[in-house]
Amino acid sequence: MADLGGAFCFAEEKFVTLMKSEWPGASPHALPIELFNSLQRTPRLAIYGHAIVVAPFLTKTLIFLRARLREPIDSLTRREREIAELVVVGDFAFDGYLDDRPIGSGVTQDHGETPS
Repeated sequence: MADLGGAFCFAEEKFVTLMKSEWPGASPHALPIELFNSLQRTPRLAIYGHAIVVAPFLTKTLIFLRARLREPIDSLTRREREIAELVVVGDFAFDGYLDDRPIGSGVTQDHGETPS
């Protein structure tokens, strides 16, 4: 938990350890400047570091943060994640998937055909 200026009000030991692993030179008393700047630009989005993911929740006076190690799913694109979710819930049919997606004509052409 940090104030809106980035100074820690409270931080669990695991959180501090994850912060040090991602930003080794950062102060133990405040958010790393890279993380703070990311929160300023996109305050509602998770921040993906090299080794960790930080999920923010902002209130009027505090920034609540949850950090965890990255997992393979964190490297998927938005579309890859969407397809994975459809497969998991059983709603994925490849035949119909491309019907309602805006894609370029070259994406679906067979090899060897020339674009029309």
